[in-house]
This record gives sequence, structure tokens and C-alpha cells, in this order.
Amino acid sequence: LEPLVPIHSGSAQLQCSSTPRQRKTAMENAALFGKWESYKSDNLDVFFEKLGMGWLQQKIGPKLTSTLLLEKLSDSELKLSVSSLGFHDETIFKVDGIVQWSGGAKEMHDALTKWEDGKLVIYTGPLNSASADDVKANSKVKIVREITGDGELLMTIIHPEVTATRHYKKKN
Repeated sequence: LEPLVPIHSGSAQLQCSSTPRQRKTAMENAALFGKWESYKSDNLDVFFEKLGMGWLQQKIGPKLTSTLLLEKLSDSELKLSVSSLGFHDETIFKVDGIVQWSGGAKEMHDALTKWEDGKLVIYTGPLNSASADDVKANSKVKIVREITGDGELLMTIIHPEVTATRHYKKKN
């Protein structure tokens, strides 16, 4: 929260913010940037099943340790690299923009990336969507990355039929 600074106006005292307000949707969280290593997941196998991934991927994928690297390239671009045994995906996302992304699935989707209340949110929608609003409205999967109270990264994957999580610790 921003500190409040008293302003005196005659006999009344008003409170106002000492820094300009930003829109909540534009507030990035620099603590998310860096290298992270997964150590626990919940419901990831069920999520993989809903995506139509093979039985082996459903059973082994959640047990593999994955490394996530999130880099800020500019105010409007982020680079997300995810790797584990036999898998590597690297994508440059445009904040408030659409890019094509598979997210590890078999098919490509349009992905809309936004900062929402200090969380990095990726909406995946139909390929060749007309607009960012179209991607968000028709999103099949929403991925939220946030920092928890104990400084860990929590990735929550929201699908219409299942919610899965993956927990990460900062890697030096």
C-alpha cells in the first residue's frame, strides 16, 4: 500500500497518496522475475488429461521437476522459458497483447498476457482471435503466476473442469 500524506486545507485535513496511482491491471510484480524450480503440484495429472495429453505425460509430467525462467525484456515484453526432462518451451509474451503459444499442449492457441493485481495472468483462447477481449472472453485456460506470503511462486491453472497448481522455489 502507498503511504498517505496529510494535506491541510483550511481547518480540514485530507489524506492523499504520495505517489501517482497506477491502474491495478498494469501493476507488475518484479519479484516474479528470475529462475524458479518446481517442488510440488496438485491436480496437474487431471489437467493434462483434460488437455488430451497421453497417459505417460499425465502420469510422469507432474512428477518431473520443471525450471521456469521469467525475464523482463521491456515494459511491454516478457520472456517465459519452461523446461524439464525432454521438454523445453520458450516464448516472448507481449503484455496486454496477443501471441501464439502452445503452452505445452498439442495445438497452438492465442495467448493474452496481463498484469492483474501484481499477478501475471495468461489467458489462452482460440487461434486467430479477433481481439484481446475475444481471447479473454473465450479463454479455455487461465494461468495465474503469483508470489505467496512465504516468497514462493504459485502457478494456478484454471480450466473449466479442473484447477491445478504447481509450486516453485526461487533458484539462485
